[in-house]
Amino acid sequence: MIGVLELTEGKGRRPAVAQEWLLGLRCVRAAVPIPARMGEGRVRRRVEKGARALELAGARRVLTQPDFPYWEELRKNGLRPVEVEGFCQALAASLALAELGRRQIPPTRAAVTLSGPRVSRALLRAAEVLCPQVRCLTVDVPGEGERVASWLWKEYGAAVFSGGDGRRAHV
Repeated sequence: MIGVLELTEGKGRRPAVAQEWLLGLRCVRAAVPIPARMGEGRVRRRVEKGARALELAGARRVLTQPDFPYWEELRKNGLRPVEVEGFCQALAASLALAELGRRQIPPTRAAVTLSGPRVSRALLRAAEVLCPQVRCLTVDVPGEGERVASWLWKEYGAAVFSGGDGRRAHV
């Protein structure tokens, strides 16, 4: 399971742990309270408590803020970072639909571009999910976009284009 560890301003001694859904993925979140002017040693101990709580809840990989300085404390508890590229690829369709929702663009009126250096299982899965939901899907993969677009056209009969045709996507 994926864990999310966040350092929060506030009072309290223990991390607040809760299970939640993140774009359709079940995860466990630990909010570790760090009051202002707390010493470095106490901060590390609190982070370690949060790491232990995530590990006990079943997390093995953790998402944190980009510049998170306490990875040593997380690794002591068997937690490793989430590979962000693979994570984003696996959630590409959900991320695209969430961004359309945030911008208040109905998917049936939206143009979405999927791009990558090569066709991967994650890209194909995202294309299969998005194709029936969006107005226009563009596949931008050097040398392979045409093949994927053709396959999606045959499979779904949807408006799918290969990259480089000058179309502008919403996401």
